[in-house]
Amino acid sequence: MKAKINAEWDNLRKVAVHSPGIEMYFGLLDPFASLYERSFSMKEAIREHELLTYTLKQEFKVQIIPLKETIINKADKLPAIKEKLINLATEKISYTGDISEVKYAKYEAGKNRNIYVASDGVVGSEMLLKNANVEIYQREGPGDYIKSPELTNLHDYIVSKGFEIIDITTLEYLAYASNFLCVKNGTIVSVEVDRVVKDVINNLTDKVALDPETYGNLLKQVKKDYNNLRSEGQFFPHKKEIYQQDIDAFPLNLINLTGGYGGAHCMTCALYRN
Repeated sequence: MKAKINAEWDNLRKVAVHSPGIEMYFGLLDPFASLYERSFSMKEAIREHELLTYTLKQEFKVQIIPLKETIINKADKLPAIKEKLINLATEKISYTGDISEVKYAKYEAGKNRNIYVASDGVVGSEMLLKNANVEIYQREGPGDYIKSPELTNLHDYIVSKGFEIIDITTLEYLAYASNFLCVKNGTIVSVEVDRVVKDVINNLTDKVALDPETYGNLLKQVKKDYNNLRSEGQFFPHKKEIYQQDIDAFPLNLINLTGGYGGAHCMTCALYRN
């Protein structure tokens, strides 16, 4: 499988995806222990994922590589890969019950060996960018990098490279505004933020009830952001700065999928751009 990416804003040609499966079902049994942001509908999450892949394939002619099917097909053709996957799986399996039940379960597991497995603009929160310290390494040669003595933050470093920053609010950041997928220079597939913000606020409200000291000020800020954004009608990506930068945004309703902590960027793995 050929993979090559020189720049995040180059034309996206090939992307790997994994459709939600049984692992999501088990995760939703205990969302927080599974590191989900909140509970959500698995049925609707699957539908939203289908919409995402359909948009990439039909609107932008991106080649979709289904991760699970690709691995299974490769394992069927190459016994060494299949054996390695089986070994990795069996190492993770634990058995409970009396001695006879465990012995039978291990026998069955051993018998069934089949595997079912924008080039000139940056979107981000200026407040967070200014508080993110960075270390700069200069490339001296192949595999050779020297740390620069320069001290800076991510905001100033980005600006020094000639990029303009499209500032987003704390609420938009929590609603995955910056988790968009660039399909070509000036074109992005993003989360329809105004569909997600209420769930973000409700989830944060629940956290405040349990830990007001940690989350109280954050809740006040996102409520303030919500009122301002609502009065201005400026929820990402429908912001004047987006239009001023001539960015073409394709927002998708991913209200359920974002409950698993991610947007269009996190749910894809770009393999090839040119």
